[in-house]
Amino acid sequence: MTTARAEPDSPRRAEPTTNPAPDGASSEEAAAGTPAARPIWHAPLLVVGAAIAGIAVARFAVVPRLLGHTTAEAPAAESTEHAESPPGRLFRIDNIVVNPSGSQGTRFLMAAVVIEVDNEAAEARLREREVQVRDMVTAVFESRTMEMLTTPGARDSLKRRLADTVTPLLPPRTSIKVYLPQYVIQ
Repeated sequence: MTTARAEPDSPRRAEPTTNPAPDGASSEEAAAGTPAARPIWHAPLLVVGAAIAGIAVARFAVVPRLLGHTTAEAPAAESTEHAESPPGRLFRIDNIVVNPSGSQGTRFLMAAVVIEVDNEAAEARLREREVQVRDMVTAVFESRTMEMLTTPGARDSLKRRLADTVTPLLPPRTSIKVYLPQYVIQ
């Protein structure tokens, strides 16, 4: 009986390796180069995730820059012919989330309101009545329909309405400006 011996110097044949199919695709799909069909529930999750990411970017990146620019640009404005008064005292209300009138809970508005007043007494009054001011501002937003919130000039109209609503809480002859640094409708 003869036995076959392998020669130690002979090259070995490499066995073919298989790559696992990406993302749960079958090996036939991987070999053919076609991706597996994704389940349909991914689409709504991507939309919600994109909306949340957009809100987070607006809240933590865009809004602080906008507020920072309003105070940083004031000295430059003083050097022009039509100099505006320096910025006053700011009172901020964040995280206002309401369902607009008539939306039956299917739509929402998320906003932040900044009220600028020209004196310390007015700012102190706003801070003392913060809960009342928040409630008044929320009521103004809730009273608006989606159509009213999305028409051209809606933001300016809201600013005037908010100023008119808050003014009775302030000392007489207080100058007031209202800003909407965050205004997101879904």
